[in-house]
Amino acid sequence: MEESSITNPPSIPDKPKLEPPNTDTETPEQELITPLSTAPKEEWGPVPSDIFIKDAPNAFSLWAVIAVILGILSLLLVLASSFFGYQYFQNIQQSNSNLYNLTKEMKSFHNKLDIFSGTMKELQKGKYSEPCLKHWIGYKDNCYNQTLSCVSWFDCDNLCISMNSTFLKSGNDMIMMFMKKFISADTWVGISYQENSKEWKWGNGSSYPFGASPKSKWNFRNSCLYINSNMLDFSHCNETLPCLCQKALSAEN
Repeated sequence: MEESSITNPPSIPDKPKLEPPNTDTETPEQELITPLSTAPKEEWGPVPSDIFIKDAPNAFSLWAVIAVILGILSLLLVLASSFFGYQYFQNIQQSNSNLYNLTKEMKSFHNKLDIFSGTMKELQKGKYSEPCLKHWIGYKDNCYNQTLSCVSWFDCDNLCISMNSTFLKSGNDMIMMFMKKFISADTWVGISYQENSKEWKWGNGSSYPFGASPKSKWNFRNSCLYINSNMLDFSHCNETLPCLCQKALSAEN
């Protein structure tokens, strides 16, 4: 048999396999979720009832501390207000007292100025009496002396008589103010309290307007006046003090 001249046709190359289109598109990353593990059985049980209020005591304690602090501050404020209020009223009282003292000093100064003016007028008129004996003070037509001996008010008459003078039993504010400049200690003057008339009188019977005294609640019975460099005041007539004696200038000569 003849050899066949038909040859096998050339092989057709295989078509490349078409890969399916890549449909993969970029997608957002997916979050990985890790499942929670189950708690061990020994931890299973009821939820404690105080788990939801565990912060309550702390909050209460904080407010309590704040309240205490505010209370203390309020108390300090009240105390400070009371202190400064007290100081304010004390200053007012002190100011009133200073004003009173200043007024009193001004009045005393004016009185002394009046005495000085009167003395200068008397000097100009030639009526100022001097000289008096040693230790005697001249004023107008009289000389005055503060005795060295101390006796009761009732004995001043005899003491002054022994010095050829008389106990001062009359006068006015001018002579009293003048004497204050020379009196060195409490000294009796002839003014006593008359219980019948309830007033102070000189020995000659004339009234003397003795003002209020720090001893205003004192029983004036048997009380007599004494003078010193600062004031005119009273004491029991039996107290022993120097006496203020006077005599006319003509008796010196």
